[in-house]
Amino acid sequence: MTRPPTTAPPPHPSAPARPVTDAQRQQAADLVVEAAGAGALELPEADTQLAAAYRAETEHDLAAVRAQLPAGWLERRGAQQRAAAAQQLARQALRWHLAAYVVGMTVMVGIWLAVGLAAGAWYPWPIWPALGWGIGVHSHARAAAGGSRGRRGCGASRALPQVPAQV
Repeated sequence: MTRPPTTAPPPHPSAPARPVTDAQRQQAADLVVEAAGAGALELPEADTQLAAAYRAETEHDLAAVRAQLPAGWLERRGAQQRAAAAQQLARQALRWHLAAYVVGMTVMVGIWLAVGLAAGAWYPWPIWPALGWGIGVHSHARAAAGGSRGRRGCGASRALPQVPAQV
């Protein structure tokens, strides 16, 4: 999978060449190693790009290293990173939702107990908000865990069999 060498676009003429840090070089090198590990780069090409990443002096040099990486692989990698970030946000939101549920239900049960002790009305009304809100928490948990939004295995999700037309 040898490609002709390409160069990064030249910097703006008035832009000074900004030096890179060791951390930036290491980031570029890690990106090259990840691409080679995923099979997007052949080993000799990866060695060449690693050497270029470690000897880079300016941001333009590192841009040239990144420009040699396959665009399709970079797009897939970016999509995977965005999906992982979205998954992490969904789990964090679920923790807040669950905490609100526990606090809300504790308050409702406390009110129920207070009314029951004061007035003797022991109808278990907190069960209704617990069930309704619990369904929302459950569906949020499924979505945060990466589950499907619809039901699996039900007849509505499967295609109906085709019946030949009568002539």
